[in-house]
Amino acid sequence: MKSYPFSEVIKDITAKFKKIKASEYLNEGHLKIIDQGKSEVAGYTNDLSLVNSQLLPVIVFGDHTRAFKYHDSPIALGADGAKALLVNTDLAYSKYIYYYLRSIKIKSAGYSRHFKFLKEIKIPIPTDKEGPNLNDQKRIVNLLGKVERLINERKKNIQQLDDLLESVFLDMFGDPVRNQKNHKISTIDPFVSHLTSGGRGWAKYYSESGKRFIRSLDVQMNYIGSDDIAFVEPPSNKETERTRVQEGDILLTITGSKIGRVCVVPKGFEEAYVSQHVAIIRTEGINPVYLSYYLSLDNCGQRIIAKKQYGQAKPGLNLKQIREFEILEPKKRLQDIFENIFNKVENIKSQYQQSLGELKSLYGALSQKAFKGELDLSRVPLPSQNLNSTKNFNTDEQVENPVNKPENSILGFSQIDAASLNDSDLRKVQLSKWFCEWLEQYQKESYLNINHFWQSVHFTAQDYLDENDNPLEISLSDYDHIKSEVFDAIKSGVIDQTTNMIEVEVDGKQTIEPGNQILLKKITKRIHG
Repeated sequence: MKSYPFSEVIKDITAKFKKIKASEYLNEGHLKIIDQGKSEVAGYTNDLSLVNSQLLPVIVFGDHTRAFKYHDSPIALGADGAKALLVNTDLAYSKYIYYYLRSIKIKSAGYSRHFKFLKEIKIPIPTDKEGPNLNDQKRIVNLLGKVERLINERKKNIQQLDDLLESVFLDMFGDPVRNQKNHKISTIDPFVSHLTSGGRGWAKYYSESGKRFIRSLDVQMNYIGSDDIAFVEPPSNKETERTRVQEGDILLTITGSKIGRVCVVPKGFEEAYVSQHVAIIRTEGINPVYLSYYLSLDNCGQRIIAKKQYGQAKPGLNLKQIREFEILEPKKRLQDIFENIFNKVENIKSQYQQSLGELKSLYGALSQKAFKGELDLSRVPLPSQNLNSTKNFNTDEQVENPVNKPENSILGFSQIDAASLNDSDLRKVQLSKWFCEWLEQYQKESYLNINHFWQSVHFTAQDYLDENDNPLEISLSDYDHIKSEVFDAIKSGVIDQTTNMIEVEVDGKQTIEPGNQILLKKITKRIHG
């Protein structure tokens, strides 16, 4: 391992891009705009003149945000603080450098410029007798990439569980804005048996161990966080009794930028107290899990909380406002059923979150050892593809055939009880499950071909025979059922309808405009939190 100055490994090529202002970003388009913000893609453009397709792969650095992004296909560069960096491929693989840059800590200078600090670093490069060892760099990228993919898969699993729970809630109780199920509308007040917020002055009781102290940062949406836990040695007084939580209590953040985060204290939770920024809502006659989840949803409690905050200079909720929160009041039996579903989903989710934490720890340990030259890479295989290869940018091909490769192969769906396929109602349930499995293969912003789904269904159906040894036959009602699933996915934000894009010349300038072919595109649904 040898250290090289930043200037020998990386070149600033920002000047090679025509930057685009944020006011000119499009919500949809053929070409991605990458800037220094947190989102991987900031917006879109159809102006080909903004793209530099020769200098690839490119690493984008946020001069203000200190964020790094890697792209090996042509992009447009957002204005204000986005730096485009090119790696010297005689010394290193671009993605190896990208992983290394992400591993370092750049001191914060607020919303000042940070590139000046980045230029001061030295970059460790695996070497051998002949110089930089590109194969070892590829092995490191391959190893870290595999762990990173597992991390992303776990995050996707957790997101899918969140989406499932919200879908179940809306299916059981309807869209609260339209009140589709016509449940009774009430306020929280009749169900409140105890409502209070934490008191001041707890700082003097902080300790290394003791009883759990719940601050606003501990109250996450639908769960109590476990990072950076605080403890107190509570005094024996009325204030302590008033702010002590019980299982089944609803905790709600009432001040600050994260106002409105809400969760339920689970069964068996340790003795704990709340800070002045957290309210305790103790209820009777309504299921606290149902109420807490209702308050967490964008179209339910979060909409009410935002309305209460409108026009206030300093965000905050008082106890009177909380009592006035409007809620849907469905039958208690339905609330209890939802709690049962919620607990099952949360149990699975907690396992995924534990796995996610372990994978993050593994990634950190491997990353640290890799860039110190402490990993034995002899047993790490080389990836089959060239990680530094530049993708050809054929606009016509991408526009006219915007379908990802998973469609070229037939899928075999999950195995089930064959008898269920001979019952029309149960078959629809199974088709819905297969439809979800089919959607999961696609990455964000991928185009879909429903014919491929049906090809995969017919392929899987060959394994299932009826009592006369005939393969499963798909009926017209089955096709209609999946058609309704597609429309539901469009309504819920999982799929979007769009049109194909074609390259045209307008006033002597090449641009991309919508064509007349309707396409379905998988998108990522944005939910609360």
